[in-house]
Amino acid sequence: MTSYPRVLILTNCAINDVDVHGAFMRNYFHHWPRECLAHIYQEDLQENLNDLSLFCGYNYKLTVADRRCGRYYKILKSSIIGAAARRHAPQPRKVRFFETALRRLIYAASRCLLQLGLWEFIFAPRVSSSMGAWIKSFAPEVVYVQGYSLFFVWLAQKLHQRLGTRICLHILDDWPNTLYSRSPLAFIMRPVVRHYFKALADVSALRICIGTDMREEYWRRYGLQFVSLLNCDDIDRYSQAPPKRTVGPDVLSLVYSGSLGVGRWESLLDICEAGVALRAGGTDVRITAYTPDVPPDVFVKLSRMSEVLTLAGSVRNGDVPSILRGADILLLTESFSKAHRAEVKLSIATKAHLYMMAQKPILVYGPPDVAVVRYAQAEGWAHVVTSQSALGQELRRLAFDVNARCDFVATAKRIALKNHSGRIVRGQFLKLICDIL
Repeated sequence: MTSYPRVLILTNCAINDVDVHGAFMRNYFHHWPRECLAHIYQEDLQENLNDLSLFCGYNYKLTVADRRCGRYYKILKSSIIGAAARRHAPQPRKVRFFETALRRLIYAASRCLLQLGLWEFIFAPRVSSSMGAWIKSFAPEVVYVQGYSLFFVWLAQKLHQRLGTRICLHILDDWPNTLYSRSPLAFIMRPVVRHYFKALADVSALRICIGTDMREEYWRRYGLQFVSLLNCDDIDRYSQAPPKRTVGPDVLSLVYSGSLGVGRWESLLDICEAGVALRAGGTDVRITAYTPDVPPDVFVKLSRMSEVLTLAGSVRNGDVPSILRGADILLLTESFSKAHRAEVKLSIATKAHLYMMAQKPILVYGPPDVAVVRYAQAEGWAHVVTSQSALGQELRRLAFDVNARCDFVATAKRIALKNHSGRIVRGQFLKLICDIL
Protein backbone atom coordinates (compact mmCIF):
# COMPACT_ATOMS: atom_id res chain seq x y z
CA MET A 1 0.00 0.00 0.00
CA THR A 2 1.37 3.43 -1.00
CA SER A 3 2.28 5.75 1.85
CA TYR A 4 1.65 9.46 1.32
CA PRO A 5 3.48 11.94 3.58
CA ARG A 6 1.60 14.87 5.13
CA VAL A 7 2.49 17.91 3.04
CA LEU A 8 1.86 21.56 3.88
CA ILE A 9 1.66 23.66 0.70
CA LEU A 10 2.48 27.39 0.72
CA THR A 11 1.17 29.32 -2.29
CA ASN A 12 -0.36 32.71 -2.93
CA CYS A 13 -3.72 31.55 -4.35
CA ALA A 14 -6.18 28.97 -3.10
CA ILE A 15 -6.01 25.65 -4.91
CA ASN A 16 -9.51 24.56 -5.83
CA ASP A 17 -11.02 21.79 -7.92
CA VAL A 18 -12.23 23.78 -10.90
CA ASP A 19 -10.05 26.59 -12.25
CA VAL A 20 -6.93 26.32 -14.38
CA HIS A 21 -4.72 28.23 -11.94
CA GLY A 22 -4.47 25.24 -9.65
CA ALA A 23 -4.14 22.62 -12.38
CA PHE A 24 -0.37 22.31 -11.97
CA MET A 25 -0.65 21.54 -8.25
CA ARG A 26 -3.61 19.23 -8.71
CA ASN A 27 -1.67 17.19 -11.24
CA TYR A 28 1.33 16.70 -8.98
CA PHE A 29 -0.74 15.83 -5.90
CA HIS A 30 -3.49 14.08 -7.88
CA HIS A 31 -3.47 10.77 -5.98
CA TRP A 32 -2.64 12.24 -2.58
CA PRO A 33 -5.36 11.61 0.03
CA ARG A 34 -6.87 14.97 0.89
CA GLU A 35 -6.36 14.42 4.59
CA CYS A 36 -2.60 14.33 3.86
CA LEU A 37 -2.62 17.78 2.21
CA ALA A 38 -2.81 21.15 3.93
CA HIS A 39 -2.63 24.58 2.35
CA ILE A 40 -1.74 28.08 3.54
CA TYR A 41 -2.76 30.80 1.08
CA GLN A 42 -3.77 34.45 0.97
CA GLU A 43 -5.93 34.94 -2.14
CA ASP A 44 -9.21 33.41 -3.31
CA LEU A 45 -9.42 33.13 -7.09
CA GLN A 46 -13.15 32.62 -7.03
CA GLU A 47 -15.91 34.41 -5.21
CA ASN A 48 -17.93 32.37 -2.73
CA LEU A 49 -15.16 29.78 -2.46
CA ASN A 50 -16.18 27.09 0.01
CA ASP A 51 -14.53 24.11 1.67
CA LEU A 52 -16.16 21.71 -0.80
CA SER A 53 -14.35 23.25 -3.77
CA LEU A 54 -10.90 23.44 -2.13
CA PHE A 55 -8.42 20.81 -3.23
CA CYS A 56 -6.63 20.17 0.07
CA GLY A 57 -8.19 18.57 3.12
CA TYR A 58 -6.95 21.31 5.47
CA ASN A 59 -6.91 24.97 4.45
CA TYR A 60 -5.78 28.12 6.20
CA LYS A 61 -6.30 31.59 4.73
CA LEU A 62 -3.83 34.15 6.06
CA THR A 63 -5.26 36.80 8.36
CA VAL A 64 -4.05 40.18 9.54
CA ALA A 65 -2.59 38.41 12.59
CA ASP A 66 -0.23 36.48 10.31
CA ARG A 67 1.57 39.60 9.12
CA ARG A 68 3.53 42.25 10.83
CA CYS A 69 1.46 45.47 10.84
CA GLY A 70 -1.47 43.38 9.68
CA ARG A 71 -4.15 46.02 10.23
CA TYR A 72 -2.34 48.47 7.99
CA TYR A 73 -1.84 45.71 5.43
CA LYS A 74 -5.60 45.20 5.28
CA ILE A 75 -6.22 48.91 4.66
CA LEU A 76 -3.60 49.22 1.93
CA LYS A 77 -4.54 45.92 0.27
CA SER A 78 -8.19 46.96 0.21
CA SER A 79 -7.25 50.18 -1.57
CA ILE A 80 -5.55 48.22 -4.38
CA ILE A 81 -8.48 45.81 -4.77
CA GLY A 82 -10.94 48.71 -4.75
CA ALA A 83 -8.99 50.58 -7.41
CA ALA A 84 -8.91 47.49 -9.64
CA ALA A 85 -12.67 47.03 -9.25
CA ARG A 86 -13.32 50.66 -10.15
CA ARG A 87 -11.18 50.33 -13.31
CA HIS A 88 -13.12 47.31 -14.52
CA ALA A 89 -16.52 48.75 -13.52
CA PRO A 90 -16.46 52.50 -14.26
CA GLN A 91 -18.21 54.62 -11.66
CA PRO A 92 -20.67 57.44 -12.41
CA ARG A 93 -18.99 60.76 -13.08
CA LYS A 94 -20.22 62.17 -9.79
CA VAL A 95 -18.59 59.35 -7.82
CA ARG A 96 -15.29 59.78 -9.64
CA PHE A 97 -15.32 63.53 -9.13
CA PHE A 98 -15.90 63.34 -5.39
CA GLU A 99 -13.55 60.43 -4.78
CA THR A 100 -11.73 61.34 -1.60
CA ALA A 101 -8.15 62.51 -1.58
CA LEU A 102 -7.48 60.09 1.27
CA ARG A 103 -8.45 57.10 -0.87
CA ARG A 104 -6.16 58.27 -3.65
CA LEU A 105 -3.33 58.84 -1.20
CA ILE A 106 -3.68 55.36 0.31
CA TYR A 107 -3.74 53.79 -3.13
CA ALA A 108 -0.65 55.73 -4.24
CA ALA A 109 1.20 54.69 -1.08
CA SER A 110 0.25 51.04 -1.66
CA ARG A 111 1.48 51.05 -5.24
CA CYS A 112 4.72 52.75 -4.23
CA LEU A 113 5.47 50.22 -1.48
CA LEU A 114 4.75 47.33 -3.86
CA GLN A 115 6.92 48.66 -6.66
CA LEU A 116 9.83 49.46 -4.35
CA GLY A 117 9.66 46.10 -2.58
CA LEU A 118 9.28 47.68 0.85
CA TRP A 119 5.83 46.07 1.12
CA GLU A 120 7.56 42.75 1.85
CA PHE A 121 9.55 44.14 4.76
CA ILE A 122 6.72 46.09 6.37
CA PHE A 123 4.22 43.23 6.13
CA ALA A 124 6.58 40.32 6.75
CA PRO A 125 5.08 37.00 7.93
CA ARG A 126 4.61 36.06 11.53
CA VAL A 127 3.31 32.78 12.89
CA SER A 128 0.22 33.79 14.86
CA SER A 129 -1.17 31.64 17.64
CA SER A 130 -4.06 30.55 15.40
CA MET A 131 -1.73 29.60 12.55
CA GLY A 132 0.60 27.81 14.95
CA ALA A 133 -2.27 25.79 16.45
CA TRP A 134 -3.63 24.94 12.99
CA ILE A 135 -0.21 23.72 11.80
CA LYS A 136 0.31 21.74 14.99
CA SER A 137 -3.02 19.95 14.53
CA PHE A 138 -2.03 18.92 10.99
CA ALA A 139 1.56 17.96 11.95
CA PRO A 140 3.19 18.29 8.48
CA GLU A 141 6.14 16.14 7.51
CA VAL A 142 7.09 18.30 4.51
CA VAL A 143 6.61 21.99 3.69
CA TYR A 144 6.21 22.52 -0.06
CA VAL A 145 6.95 26.04 -1.36
CA GLN A 146 7.41 27.64 -4.78
CA GLY A 147 8.36 31.11 -3.55
CA TYR A 148 7.64 33.94 -6.00
CA SER A 149 7.72 36.43 -3.10
CA LEU A 150 9.89 37.08 -0.08
CA PHE A 151 6.82 36.60 2.09
CA PHE A 152 6.55 32.88 1.33
CA VAL A 153 10.32 32.43 1.36
CA TRP A 154 10.41 33.85 4.88
CA LEU A 155 7.33 31.91 5.98
CA ALA A 156 8.88 28.61 4.83
CA GLN A 157 12.06 29.43 6.74
CA LYS A 158 10.10 30.32 9.88
CA LEU A 159 8.20 27.03 9.76
CA HIS A 160 11.43 25.12 9.21
CA GLN A 161 13.02 26.78 12.24
CA ARG A 162 9.91 26.31 14.35
CA LEU A 163 9.05 22.72 13.40
CA GLY A 164 12.23 21.29 11.94
CA THR A 165 10.08 20.12 9.03
CA ARG A 166 11.79 19.26 5.76
CA ILE A 167 11.32 21.70 2.88
CA CYS A 168 10.60 20.89 -0.77
CA LEU A 169 11.50 23.93 -2.89
CA HIS A 170 9.95 23.80 -6.37
CA ILE A 171 10.96 26.45 -8.94
CA LEU A 172 8.85 26.89 -12.08
CA ASP A 173 9.98 30.36 -13.20
CA ASP A 174 13.29 32.11 -12.63
CA TRP A 175 11.87 34.58 -10.13
CA PRO A 176 15.06 34.48 -7.99
CA ASN A 177 16.83 36.24 -10.87
CA THR A 178 14.10 38.77 -11.74
CA LEU A 179 12.10 39.61 -8.60
CA TYR A 180 12.27 43.39 -8.02
CA SER A 181 14.69 43.85 -10.91
CA ARG A 182 12.51 46.77 -12.09
CA SER A 183 12.24 48.39 -8.68
CA PRO A 184 13.85 51.82 -8.23
CA LEU A 185 15.51 50.16 -5.22
CA ALA A 186 16.73 47.18 -7.25
CA PHE A 187 20.29 47.79 -6.08
CA ILE A 188 19.05 46.99 -2.56
CA MET A 189 16.28 44.50 -3.27
CA ARG A 190 18.13 42.25 -5.68
CA PRO A 191 20.90 41.29 -3.20
CA VAL A 192 18.20 40.73 -0.55
CA VAL A 193 16.30 38.36 -2.86
CA ARG A 194 19.47 36.47 -3.78
CA HIS A 195 20.47 36.13 -0.11
CA TYR A 196 17.15 34.79 1.13
CA PHE A 197 16.57 32.52 -1.84
CA LYS A 198 20.01 30.97 -1.36
CA ALA A 199 19.32 30.61 2.37
CA LEU A 200 16.03 28.80 1.67
CA ALA A 201 17.60 26.60 -1.01
CA ASP A 202 20.45 25.67 1.34
CA VAL A 203 18.11 24.32 4.02
CA SER A 204 15.73 22.61 1.56
CA ALA A 205 15.93 18.83 1.69
CA LEU A 206 14.56 18.60 -1.86
CA ARG A 207 15.03 21.11 -4.68
CA ILE A 208 13.02 20.67 -7.89
CA CYS A 209 13.13 22.77 -11.04
CA ILE A 210 11.48 22.58 -14.45
CA GLY A 211 13.70 21.47 -17.31
CA THR A 212 17.38 20.82 -17.85
CA ASP A 213 18.12 24.45 -18.80
CA MET A 214 17.08 25.63 -15.35
CA ARG A 215 18.83 22.75 -13.60
CA GLU A 216 22.16 23.50 -15.29
CA GLU A 217 21.84 27.26 -14.79
CA TYR A 218 21.07 26.89 -11.09
CA TRP A 219 24.10 24.66 -10.63
CA ARG A 220 26.28 27.32 -12.26
CA ARG A 221 24.64 30.18 -10.40
CA TYR A 222 24.14 28.77 -6.92
CA GLY A 223 26.29 25.64 -6.80
CA LEU A 224 23.24 23.60 -5.77
CA GLN A 225 21.77 20.41 -7.21
CA PHE A 226 18.18 20.62 -8.47
CA VAL A 227 16.11 17.72 -9.79
CA SER A 228 14.41 18.40 -13.13
CA LEU A 229 10.74 17.39 -13.20
CA LEU A 230 8.36 18.43 -15.98
CA ASN A 231 4.66 19.28 -15.87
CA CYS A 232 2.22 16.40 -16.22
CA ASP A 233 -1.38 15.43 -16.94
CA ASP A 234 -3.35 12.39 -18.10
CA ILE A 235 -3.39 12.08 -21.88
CA ASP A 236 -6.63 10.05 -21.74
CA ARG A 237 -8.37 13.16 -20.44
CA TYR A 238 -7.60 14.77 -23.80
CA SER A 239 -7.92 11.87 -26.23
CA GLN A 240 -11.41 11.09 -24.90
CA ALA A 241 -12.65 14.71 -24.85
CA PRO A 242 -15.08 15.72 -27.64
CA PRO A 243 -13.73 18.68 -29.67
CA LYS A 244 -15.48 21.98 -29.05
CA ARG A 245 -15.26 24.63 -31.76
CA THR A 246 -16.31 28.23 -31.42
CA VAL A 247 -16.18 28.84 -35.19
CA GLY A 248 -17.59 27.11 -38.24
CA PRO A 249 -15.91 24.11 -39.91
CA ASP A 250 -14.73 26.22 -42.84
CA VAL A 251 -12.87 28.69 -40.62
CA LEU A 252 -9.19 28.16 -39.75
CA SER A 253 -9.34 28.17 -35.95
CA LEU A 254 -6.21 29.25 -34.03
CA VAL A 255 -6.49 28.93 -30.25
CA TYR A 256 -4.37 30.47 -27.51
CA SER A 257 -4.84 29.49 -23.87
CA GLY A 258 -3.28 30.97 -20.75
CA SER A 259 -1.86 34.22 -19.45
CA LEU A 260 -0.80 37.04 -21.74
CA GLY A 261 1.66 38.30 -19.12
CA VAL A 262 5.43 38.81 -19.47
CA GLY A 263 4.92 40.29 -22.93
CA ARG A 264 3.25 37.25 -24.50
CA TRP A 265 0.49 39.52 -25.80
CA GLU A 266 3.05 41.27 -28.04
CA SER A 267 3.79 38.03 -29.88
CA LEU A 268 0.08 37.22 -30.07
CA LEU A 269 -0.37 40.61 -31.73
CA ASP A 270 2.24 39.61 -34.35
CA ILE A 271 0.25 36.43 -35.05
CA CYS A 272 -2.92 38.50 -35.41
CA GLU A 273 -1.20 40.62 -38.07
CA ALA A 274 -0.15 37.45 -39.88
CA GLY A 275 -3.77 36.27 -39.59
CA VAL A 276 -5.01 39.50 -41.18
CA ALA A 277 -2.65 38.87 -44.12
CA LEU A 278 -3.98 35.31 -44.46
CA ARG A 279 -7.52 36.66 -44.39
CA ALA A 280 -6.68 39.16 -47.11
CA GLY A 281 -5.41 36.23 -49.19
CA GLY A 282 -8.78 34.49 -48.99
CA THR A 283 -8.38 32.26 -45.91
CA ASP A 284 -11.04 32.75 -43.26
CA VAL A 285 -9.02 32.87 -40.01
CA ARG A 286 -10.17 33.29 -36.43
CA ILE A 287 -7.87 33.50 -33.40
CA THR A 288 -9.51 32.83 -30.03
CA ALA A 289 -7.53 33.68 -26.90
CA TYR A 290 -8.80 32.10 -23.68
CA THR A 291 -7.05 34.29 -21.18
CA PRO A 292 -7.91 35.83 -17.78
CA ASP A 293 -7.30 39.36 -16.54
CA VAL A 294 -6.20 41.26 -19.64
CA PRO A 295 -4.78 44.64 -18.50
CA PRO A 296 -6.75 47.62 -19.84
CA ASP A 297 -3.88 48.97 -21.99
CA VAL A 298 -3.27 45.54 -23.53
CA PHE A 299 -7.01 45.07 -24.10
CA VAL A 300 -7.12 48.30 -26.10
CA LYS A 301 -4.25 47.19 -28.36
CA LEU A 302 -5.61 43.70 -28.93
CA SER A 303 -9.11 45.03 -29.57
CA ARG A 304 -7.80 46.67 -32.73
CA MET A 305 -7.39 43.16 -34.12
CA SER A 306 -11.07 42.26 -33.62
CA GLU A 307 -11.22 41.37 -37.33
CA VAL A 308 -9.38 38.13 -36.51
CA LEU A 309 -9.12 38.00 -32.69
CA THR A 310 -11.64 37.11 -29.99
CA LEU A 311 -10.75 37.52 -26.31
CA ALA A 312 -12.83 34.81 -24.66
CA GLY A 313 -11.81 34.94 -21.00
CA SER A 314 -10.58 32.01 -18.91
CA VAL A 315 -11.73 28.39 -19.23
CA ARG A 316 -12.73 25.97 -16.49
CA ASN A 317 -10.19 23.20 -16.10
CA GLY A 318 -12.68 20.52 -17.13
CA ASP A 319 -13.36 22.30 -20.43
CA VAL A 320 -9.71 22.75 -21.44
CA PRO A 321 -9.30 19.42 -23.31
CA SER A 322 -12.36 20.00 -25.51
CA ILE A 323 -11.41 23.62 -26.24
CA LEU A 324 -7.87 22.66 -27.28
CA ARG A 325 -9.03 19.69 -29.35
CA GLY A 326 -11.48 21.92 -31.20
CA ALA A 327 -8.66 24.05 -32.63
CA ASP A 328 -6.93 23.65 -35.98
CA ILE A 329 -3.68 25.14 -34.64
CA LEU A 330 -2.63 25.83 -31.05
CA LEU A 331 -0.56 28.93 -30.35
CA LEU A 332 2.26 29.17 -27.81
CA THR A 333 3.97 32.56 -27.68
CA GLU A 334 6.85 34.12 -25.80
CA SER A 335 7.99 37.74 -25.89
CA PHE A 336 10.92 38.96 -27.96
CA SER A 337 11.40 41.85 -25.51
CA LYS A 338 14.74 41.64 -23.71
CA ALA A 339 13.21 42.56 -20.34
CA HIS A 340 10.53 39.87 -20.55
CA ARG A 341 12.84 37.20 -21.95
CA ALA A 342 14.85 37.25 -18.73
CA GLU A 343 11.73 36.22 -16.81
CA VAL A 344 10.85 33.22 -18.99
CA LYS A 345 14.25 32.23 -20.37
CA LEU A 346 14.45 29.10 -18.18
CA SER A 347 10.73 28.30 -18.04
CA ILE A 348 8.61 25.65 -19.77
CA ALA A 349 5.14 27.12 -20.32
CA THR A 350 2.55 25.17 -18.33
CA LYS A 351 0.36 24.87 -21.42
CA ALA A 352 3.03 23.14 -23.54
CA HIS A 353 2.28 19.58 -22.42
CA LEU A 354 -1.48 20.21 -22.59
CA TYR A 355 -1.11 21.29 -26.20
CA MET A 356 0.87 18.11 -26.94
CA MET A 357 -1.83 15.94 -25.38
CA ALA A 358 -4.58 17.67 -27.38
CA GLN A 359 -3.01 16.14 -30.53
CA LYS A 360 -3.36 19.26 -32.63
CA PRO A 361 -0.51 20.99 -34.52
CA ILE A 362 1.28 23.58 -32.39
CA LEU A 363 2.89 26.83 -33.47
CA VAL A 364 5.59 28.03 -31.06
CA TYR A 365 6.56 31.65 -31.71
CA GLY A 366 9.33 33.20 -29.63
CA PRO A 367 13.08 33.91 -29.36
CA PRO A 368 15.46 30.95 -29.77
CA ASP A 369 17.11 31.31 -26.35
CA VAL A 370 13.91 30.67 -24.33
CA ALA A 371 13.70 27.19 -22.78
CA VAL A 372 10.28 26.22 -24.17
CA VAL A 373 11.38 27.23 -27.69
CA ARG A 374 14.59 25.23 -27.34
CA TYR A 375 12.56 22.27 -26.04
CA ALA A 376 10.22 22.38 -29.03
CA GLN A 377 13.12 22.63 -31.48
CA ALA A 378 15.11 19.83 -29.85
CA GLU A 379 12.20 17.37 -29.59
CA GLY A 380 10.25 18.43 -32.68
CA TRP A 381 6.81 18.57 -31.02
CA ALA A 382 5.87 21.92 -32.59
CA HIS A 383 6.46 24.11 -35.61
CA VAL A 384 8.87 26.72 -34.27
CA VAL A 385 9.15 30.27 -35.61
CA THR A 386 11.87 32.47 -34.12
CA SER A 387 11.71 35.39 -36.56
CA GLN A 388 8.96 37.94 -36.97
CA SER A 389 9.71 38.35 -40.66
CA ALA A 390 9.09 34.64 -41.30
CA LEU A 391 5.92 34.37 -39.22
CA GLY A 392 3.36 34.90 -41.99
CA GLN A 393 4.98 32.41 -44.35
CA GLU A 394 5.45 29.77 -41.63
CA LEU A 395 1.88 30.16 -40.36
CA ARG A 396 0.60 29.64 -43.89
CA ARG A 397 2.79 26.56 -44.29
CA LEU A 398 1.52 24.98 -41.07
CA ALA A 399 -2.07 25.77 -42.02
CA PHE A 400 -1.93 23.98 -45.38
CA ASP A 401 0.88 21.40 -45.20
CA VAL A 402 -1.08 18.30 -44.15
CA ASN A 403 1.99 16.04 -43.92
CA ALA A 404 3.85 18.47 -41.64
CA ARG A 405 0.80 18.84 -39.41
CA CYS A 406 0.50 15.06 -39.02
CA ASP A 407 4.21 14.71 -38.23
CA PHE A 408 4.05 17.38 -35.52
CA VAL A 409 0.97 15.82 -33.94
CA ALA A 410 2.53 12.34 -33.86
CA THR A 411 5.78 13.65 -32.35
CA ALA A 412 3.94 15.74 -29.77
CA LYS A 413 1.97 12.71 -28.59
CA ARG A 414 5.17 10.66 -28.27
CA ILE A 415 6.93 13.38 -26.26
CA ALA A 416 3.88 13.86 -24.05
CA LEU A 417 3.82 10.16 -23.18
CA LYS A 418 7.57 10.09 -22.61
CA ASN A 419 8.04 13.27 -20.55
CA HIS A 420 4.65 14.40 -19.25
CA SER A 421 2.64 11.29 -18.38
CA GLY A 422 0.81 11.86 -15.11
CA ARG A 423 1.38 8.29 -13.99
CA ILE A 424 5.15 8.51 -14.48
CA VAL A 425 5.78 12.05 -13.24
CA ARG A 426 3.55 11.67 -10.18
CA GLY A 427 5.38 8.49 -9.27
CA GLN A 428 8.72 10.29 -9.55
CA PHE A 429 7.44 13.19 -7.47
CA LEU A 430 6.08 10.92 -4.71
CA LYS A 431 9.37 9.01 -4.57
CA LEU A 432 11.36 12.24 -4.27
CA ILE A 433 9.16 13.39 -1.36
CA CYS A 434 9.35 10.02 0.39
CA ASP A 435 13.13 9.82 -0.06
CA ILE A 436 13.76 12.98 1.99
CA LEU A 437 11.84 11.41 4.87
